Amino acid sequence: MQISLYKMALLVVAGIALVRSFSVLLFTVRTLLRRRDFVAAKLGPVEYSAIPEPILLALLAIFLFPASSLESPSLLQQIGAILGAILALGGGLFSLWTLRSLPSMGSGHYVLPDQKLVDNGPYGLVRHPIYLFAFLVWLALAVGYASLVILAVFVVYSMPILVLYAREEEKLMLEQFGLEYREYQKRVGMFFPRL
Repeated sequence: MQISLYKMALLVVAGIALVRSFSVLLFTVRTLLRRRDFVAAKLGPVEYSAIPEPILLALLAIFLFPASSLESPSLLQQIGAILGAILALGGGLFSLWTLRSLPSMGSGHYVLPDQKLVDNGPYGLVRHPIYLFAFLVWLALAVGYASLVILAVFVVYSMPILVLYAREEEKLMLEQFGLEYREYQKRVGMFFPRL
C-alpha cells in the first residue's frame, strides 16, 4: 500500500502535535514527582488556564487526522499539508535542541537548587523556545489541515495563554536571577530572535 505525500505530511503534522501534547503530560508528571526539590515555584490562575492547551491540541489532531484519507486533495491542500509538515518538523527539531540544552525541563514554573540561567543554544536565540515550538505546532496544524477553526483557537486561546504563561515564568526568573535575567531579556527576544 502506497501512502501519498499528502497523507504522509498530514501524518507528520498530527503526529508531532500529539508528541508535543503527550510530552507536556510527561513533563507535568516529572514536575509533580520532584516538586519538593524546588527553590521557588509559581502556580496561579494563568498556569491553571494553560492546562487545557495541550489537551485541546491533542484532541484536534486526533479529530482532524481522518481528513488525511481524502482521496484527491487539491493542489492548495497538498501545499498546505507540506508546509504544515515543514513547520512541525522544524519546530520538533528546535524543541529537541531545547531539551538537550535544558535537561532539567519539566512543566510549570519552578527553579531547582543551584540552577543557573541557561542562555546558550536555543536559549541564546529566544527566551522561550518551547513556547515557540508550541506556536509552530498550532500553526502547522492550522496550515496542514487548512483549518480556520484551528487558526481561531490558536489566535483566540492558545497564543494569548502561552504568552501570558511565558510572562509569568519571566516574573519568577526575575525574582530568582534579578539583574542577570534582566540583561538576558535585553539581549534575547521573547519568541523571535533579535537582529
